[in-house]
Amino acid sequence: CRERHNFKDMSTAARATYIQTVKDVAAGTGTAAGTFGTGGAISVTEEFNELVKRHRTSASESSIHGRPQFLAWHRWYALRLENLLRKVSSCVTLPYWGWEKDHASPFGSAARIWNAADSWLGGSEGSSTCINDGGFRDTEFSISPDGQSISGGTCIKRGFSTGSSGIGATPTDVTTLLARPASQFISFFGTLNGWHGGMHGSIGGLMGSGWTAQNDPIFFFHHNNVDRIWSRWQDQSTDRKEACSSMAQQLSDSDYLVGSIRTHADFYDLSNQRYGDGAGDVACVKYIHPKPRLIKWDFDWIRLLAKAAFFSPNGRSEEHTSELQSPLQSR
Repeated sequence: CRERHNFKDMSTAARATYIQTVKDVAAGTGTAAGTFGTGGAISVTEEFNELVKRHRTSASESSIHGRPQFLAWHRWYALRLENLLRKVSSCVTLPYWGWEKDHASPFGSAARIWNAADSWLGGSEGSSTCINDGGFRDTEFSISPDGQSISGGTCIKRGFSTGSSGIGATPTDVTTLLARPASQFISFFGTLNGWHGGMHGSIGGLMGSGWTAQNDPIFFFHHNNVDRIWSRWQDQSTDRKEACSSMAQQLSDSDYLVGSIRTHADFYDLSNQRYGDGAGDVACVKYIHPKPRLIKWDFDWIRLLAKAAFFSPNGRSEEHTSELQSPLQSR
């Protein structure tokens, strides 16, 4: 299976490769120059721009955000982009952002993905101002022609807001959601979709509108985390995996360059996604769990603890334990 990783867990080289691949495909530069997309009919850049546009134009954008299509359609959408990127860099996969791990401060330095270095996404300068750092800053990346026509600019804009609706969910919230049975699929979807929409609004800028959100690369990181949570719920039982409005539900515009329309049945199984009519048009994908957070220990505290143990092997001495204070208590 292809492995998708939490972006902040990836190596600097892997992050840089991903960012450069997206930039090349979007601009038709580097290895993407002269490379053709699905079926060899048009260039990867033309196909990229059309895929970006179709998030806005698919059934006037509304139907792909309703319960019958939302989860499977965006799973299809992510796979189509991933397939396109792999025509330029064969080992690239779409990352995700495990935002529930950053719930306490999703836009703070600990979240890391917003760092200013070239291998990160850059930050926010306000909803009406171009981002000026990170690998997709205004001097390095231009959004799609469709995005430009709607937003009136060529750059990515973000306007971070830390309103309560925008922190997505905590790990405990996710655990609680995953415990819901298949019979509660409607409420499962409603909760997950609420987290999805809240984060769009809290990132702001292009991400604040369904017409322009897909022009910011964070769109796919965000949606892949939604997809990851759905897949975790599905993996718990057969009835959860098959829970949906209808297996026969058609996915808008999913016949683009592949012949026939795709349905929910083609994309409900993350490990068996049938994206085209050919015998080999099947993809197996899995999400790698976020790496656990490590406690950042205070080395002076550890040194004092060792000293106390040395002077009082059968119990801490008053002299040395008085100096001790847990680094977790002092912060």
